[in-house]
Amino acid sequence: VEIPASPTVERRANSEEQVPPATNTDALPGAEDPDDELLQELVKASSDANAEGKIDDIAKTKEDGEPSPKSDTLEAMKAQSKANPGKILQEIPSDAVGFVSSRDLASAWRIALNTIEEDPDTKEQLEYMAETFGIKLDADLLAWATGEYALALVKARGESPVGFFATFEVEDESAAKGTMDDIADAIEEQGGDFDSETIEGVDVQVMSDPYGDVWFGYGFTDNHLIIGFTEDGIEQGVGDVEPITDDDTFKTVQSHLPGQNTGYFYLNVDRTLDLIPPDAFYGDQSLAFLEPIKAIGGASAVTNPDSGLGKATVFIYIP
Repeated sequence: VEIPASPTVERRANSEEQVPPATNTDALPGAEDPDDELLQELVKASSDANAEGKIDDIAKTKEDGEPSPKSDTLEAMKAQSKANPGKILQEIPSDAVGFVSSRDLASAWRIALNTIEEDPDTKEQLEYMAETFGIKLDADLLAWATGEYALALVKARGESPVGFFATFEVEDESAAKGTMDDIADAIEEQGGDFDSETIEGVDVQVMSDPYGDVWFGYGFTDNHLIIGFTEDGIEQGVGDVEPITDDDTFKTVQSHLPGQNTGYFYLNVDRTLDLIPPDAFYGDQSLAFLEPIKAIGGASAVTNPDSGLGKATVFIYIP
């Protein structure tokens, strides 16, 4: 990941002034960008190294013909570097406290497994966990998770202070359901208990606390797998929502970020502060620093998919 030599954080301090919109429709910046010397040097170094065979070990394969962990990791990183369509934003409520979005969790899982493969101690622990829970922790476990996904923190609409859910775009629902059912069976073997409950018209497998309150659940709707914590989180995950793309604050932040990117992170600071008791802050300085900030967002645009280099932009919204 490439970090620009002179990163810029845009700020607006005049409370009367609206933040002017910025374009986010420009194409992905190319590796030949003359304004970024550091990027040029990194791309050239990567190309030279490949040409001279300095990193030829990446391309090596195992004796059985299967890709080596390094080679597979490189391919997975390239797969992850594609720009997000951004359809997953329609699944996030407009009043969300914050979220992170990305794509291709299957490739991220492959990268993690390859890293573990080179660490004998961690590999042994993973094998022990797989044996204990009866789940095969290999690349096939999340092979269905090649689409977009998002993790969202949402405002409570019931008794819980906040809710949380994860939503995954699913092309092969039967494969995703098989993974989740295997995990549920493993949890039940360890003493957990799942029940079927209809939430927002969707069949959800839920776990409840000793008082009967739902605290975890998963279900499928509109080609998405929803995993939620607290009933609030589950309801907002599986139900119809006004999307975050309709929220004015998010639209302002989004307009200052790369239009073609690998995903967003976003935090509505106003809503976050509403969740924190005032006496939780030590003195007035930290609160005084945060109060002017309305939201923070970021996104990364891929500048050179072959080398895996990208350029991250962070925007702090102070109206």
